[in-house]
Amino acid sequence: MNFAISAVSKSLSKICSRSLSAKNSFEKISKLENATPAPLKIKLSGKLDVLKYSHSMVEIVSRQKRVKVKLPEHVNFEELKPLFGQEVTITGIANYNPAYQLVSILISDIHAENPSDLYFRNIPSLIKETTDIKQLIVKQKYTGFHKSDFDKLVDELAIDEPLDVLLASIK
Repeated sequence: MNFAISAVSKSLSKICSRSLSAKNSFEKISKLENATPAPLKIKLSGKLDVLKYSHSMVEIVSRQKRVKVKLPEHVNFEELKPLFGQEVTITGIANYNPAYQLVSILISDIHAENPSDLYFRNIPSLIKETTDIKQLIVKQKYTGFHKSDFDKLVDELAIDEPLDVLLASIK
């Protein structure tokens, strides 16, 4: 009898740990979904390159990085051959990761680059809805300054006006 109770207890324990594990997995997935920005419409210019081993994806080589680009079903890979190695402009839907970095683009239009398309050579940055000071410090590579360095700069300024005159000029 104790053996049967022990076996049932072990089975229940396994089931409970699996359900907790599944619950944790669903919570992690939910957090990841909430942290991932929604897809956005984008226009990007760069050199069209082949992505090895794929007929439905190519790459755009922009100033910052290589971006994977998925071709829509109505675009024939063979039709794009004359554009490979050329500067092109694409319009499509951009997909981002939770770190707000561009991952891929689903093309809706592609054409040879025009002089007016040069503006679209840079990948646009997404603006996070909330940014804290630690993220800004890392992104801007802020190193701070020492009070003594600031005092030296103030001493180097040749200010002849009294403080009240300077304050009045700011108003």
